[in-house]
Amino acid sequence: MSYRQNIKEKLWNGQYEERNNLSICCINDFYLIRTGIKYQVHCDDNRYRFSKLYENMNDAVTKFLDIKHKLSKGKR
Repeated sequence: MSYRQNIKEKLWNGQYEERNNLSICCINDFYLIRTGIKYQVHCDDNRYRFSKLYENMNDAVTKFLDIKHKLSKGKR
């Protein structure tokens, strides 16, 4: 199973993925959201602060992986 698929599987099972200061979750598992299912990508890293809700899981996972890649490039 790819890392992308692993993240999706976790989200479907009510879990979340967190790497250092970067996380992705289904925000509905934590808060009452009345307008459908939302996925939050949140980053507290000083190099790339970011927080956004997505309606589409694929878009959220893509953004999570994009930020993860940017943060890993900065550590080298």
